[in-house]
Amino acid sequence: SIVDIHETWMRLFDHRPFLNGEINLLLHEFEEKRKDIEIENLFSTLQLSKEIIETHISRAEICSETYLPSIKSSLDKALEVSEAVFAEDLEQSVNDTLSEKRAKREADWVIFLEDLNQRYKLVNSTFEEKEQELNDFYSDLNRKLHLHT
Repeated sequence: SIVDIHETWMRLFDHRPFLNGEINLLLHEFEEKRKDIEIENLFSTLQLSKEIIETHISRAEICSETYLPSIKSSLDKALEVSEAVFAEDLEQSVNDTLSEKRAKREADWVIFLEDLNQRYKLVNSTFEEKEQELNDFYSDLNRKLHLHT
């Protein structure tokens, strides 16, 4: 009959009850192990924090009272030295910049004086040339006047 076939098929191929049992067993074992691991982790954390509170905090206070003033003075000295080096470097940089600008101004001044001397020479030569032309013109004019008189 169909009911018997269905029942046989369910027994052979329907694994849901078996799988549900296995899943529940695995889940139960996992939760138990997880609880144990979490409890161990919490206990070790508690132990570590207790150890830190009992030993390391007082030790840190003692060390900070002992060593912090000397560390601070060393850092202050290092800061002073670094500021002095920075100031010297800045002063040297300013002096170098001033020297460069002074040298550039001196070079510009020399070029300006050379240009001015050339212009003076040009003006003087032009003046002498015009003076010579005027002298020639007036001497020629004088000669012509003497010829007609």
